[in-house]
Amino acid sequence: MATAGASAPSGKRFANWLQHEGVRKLSLWVSLLVIIILLLCAVLAPFLEPYGPHEVGLRKGEQGVGPFVSLQHPLGVDRLERDTLSRLIYGARMSVFVVLSTVALSAAVGAGLGLAAGYFGGWVDHVLTGLAAAISTVPPGWRSTLLSIVLLALGFYMALVLVSNLGSGINNVVIALSIIGVPRTSLAVRNIIRGIKGRNPAGAAEPGGTTPPLGSRREMLFSIFIGLLIVGSLQAKQIFVAETLLSFLGVGIAWGEPAWGIMAADGRTGMGNGWFPMACIVYTAAALHFFGHWVRDMLVPRLPRIARL
Repeated sequence: MATAGASAPSGKRFANWLQHEGVRKLSLWVSLLVIIILLLCAVLAPFLEPYGPHEVGLRKGEQGVGPFVSLQHPLGVDRLERDTLSRLIYGARMSVFVVLSTVALSAAVGAGLGLAAGYFGGWVDHVLTGLAAAISTVPPGWRSTLLSIVLLALGFYMALVLVSNLGSGINNVVIALSIIGVPRTSLAVRNIIRGIKGRNPAGAAEPGGTTPPLGSRREMLFSIFIGLLIVGSLQAKQIFVAETLLSFLGVGIAWGEPAWGIMAADGRTGMGNGWFPMACIVYTAAALHFFGHWVRDMLVPRLPRIARL
């Protein structure tokens, strides 16, 4: 009986380890593999593509449109007889461009606003403080879900406004999603600066408004850099999902481009080709989700304070 009683807790501990540590490590490594493949496809797209992404009529005179129709087109062709594999590879390139460009633009603008709010206050600080107060009223378990919905809704709205005024295109999608990401980035930078100044007010600014000491500047710049990495990694999944949905609805990237959302929407009228871009979307979103949370869990302890939006 003692042996059975002793083995039960150990078995439970093993189950908990398998459920948490084992699964988390496995999901992390799989996510890293997916992200590496995505980056390689983006960088090496001109060398990996068997055909051009816009090349039509690749199977003239042959019967059948769909997956696994020939060795020349292992994933098949779409209704315009464009090679699905080539378009998936170039779709990865477009997704990487949108995510990296949006994160970089949001970080540049948000860091500037956050620095101004953290150091000088003013109306920017009041707006960010109100945003933080509004977010704090939401239960923690609902914050990520609520913010994801808000991001997508505002992204759709901004995309529609830009499309109606400037026309659809990848640059307009980047601008729209960057505008949505700026408040979160600037709030994180503002909270980092306020956290350091609140912990060491004498070191954050010298009397008379002079510049802070070199050590404080280095700590602040390092903390801001880490904070931008955290926010950017968490925003990557939301940006990717928003871009994909906008393209799927036809209000984002121009129709006909090899974007995964467009391919998934176009695949609804084909013979199974929509499964391939949908699989790429699901696996990439999951990989970005696990990777973003891993970056956050690893880097947050290095910060004096960070806004967990």
